[in-house]
Amino acid sequence: MIELANGYYGYMPTPRHFELGGYETWPGTNNIEPQASVKVMDALLEMAAEVK
Repeated sequence: MIELANGYYGYMPTPRHFELGGYETWPGTNNIEPQASVKVMDALLEMAAEVK
């Protein structure tokens, strides 16, 4: 999903993975905030609920 916006190609770490660290969470390697995956999932679930 995120790769479709702003030409971003990569992994969207969860908040837990930001806590654990790793190269995909380093500033400069990753340009999203730690809560991004939670916000995207919440928005997708809200949109799916509207379709029902």
